[in-house]
Amino acid sequence: MNALIDTINSPAPESPTSASPGLSSFSLNINDEHVDDCSTQRPIGVKKAKGKRKVEGQNSLVIDTIKEDN
Repeated sequence: MNALIDTINSPAPESPTSASPGLSSFSLNINDEHVDDCSTQRPIGVKKAKGKRKVEGQNSLVIDTIKEDN
């Protein structure tokens, strides 16, 4: 059991040692180009709302067409 705990707590050979023991560290590499790309995208809630309005509009057209035919 102690060997398993030592394996979990020991850092990987290729990873740098962290200032906080027990916490893994990673590098975050974000350049300006990536940030600009993300800022122009709409949040998922906006996309869903737009899609819902589109479907509702299409449903209204179908209902109006059926009413006109009767």
